[in-house]
Amino acid sequence: FFIIGIGTQMVLSPEIERLLLIVVFLPNVVMAWKFGWQGGVLSGLLGSMMITIARQVGVGFSNLVELEIFLATQALLGIGLGIAISRQQHLAQNLHHYRQRLEAELAARRALAEKLIHTEEDTRKSLARELHDEIGQNITAIQIQSQLVKRARDPAQTQAAASQINDLARRIHHSTRQLLRQLRPPALDELSFKEALHHLLNEFAFAERGIRCRFDYRLTATPESETVRFTLYRLLQELLNNVCKHADASEVAIALFQQGALLRLEVKDNGIGLRADQMAGFGIQGMRERVSALGGELTLESQRGTRVIVNLPTNLQQTAG
Repeated sequence: FFIIGIGTQMVLSPEIERLLLIVVFLPNVVMAWKFGWQGGVLSGLLGSMMITIARQVGVGFSNLVELEIFLATQALLGIGLGIAISRQQHLAQNLHHYRQRLEAELAARRALAEKLIHTEEDTRKSLARELHDEIGQNITAIQIQSQLVKRARDPAQTQAAASQINDLARRIHHSTRQLLRQLRPPALDELSFKEALHHLLNEFAFAERGIRCRFDYRLTATPESETVRFTLYRLLQELLNNVCKHADASEVAIALFQQGALLRLEVKDNGIGLRADQMAGFGIQGMRERVSALGGELTLESQRGTRVIVNLPTNLQQTAG
């Protein structure tokens, strides 16, 4: 392009030779498009050099002012095109990057939704099995014992059947309470949030296990979202269950506080820690997915014990309950 632009001036008439200087600008566009502002600057320098050389041999601008204006215009055009094209390419790359992230996030959300559906179905199956095996069979046994009471003439038989019915009724009551506890901890409805968490800690009987437990509750207000309260309760329950079963720890420290717009739960023990191949076990992946579904984050550190940090946003909508 440079050579063509200069060469045409040597063979064409002076009336149109200046019009063909536009050819010198074409490398600016090409170089700026391909290499950004650096290419525009390089193209401008090369073009200026070629025009200056051509002028020295008697071709091109005879007026020095015109030459300076042309060179300045060419340089500014190259730099301007380069900056504009570089910015456009940068924006295009960012858009592509954000699109990839969005697609990955949507895929993760779909996978999480499918997993939640399967989890819900598994819970229903477990509940149905529990109702059939425990409550259903005990009710059938009560019906049989009640028929024996109707036909019994010996007071001893009546007393034995009544005692059996009483035992079966207690089993049904116990099974029902266990099922209700699995579905929703009653402490969350009967106690304040802080008291419910302390009640949960007492259930683990850490002192009897030889584990020293410290609980630092630093929330000045109860989380408004019922979903957040329920999630924090379940997460703490699962994490403490892991400490008791797998950590072989003598100390566990729990902290719950607000940090900006996030609620932060930290559980740290001085146990044996987790190997790299165990990081996805012990329900950690399920907890991480549950937290992620609420827009939060769960991180795990396993050096000289295990430390789990949960960050949950506080701006979730209040759920009905």
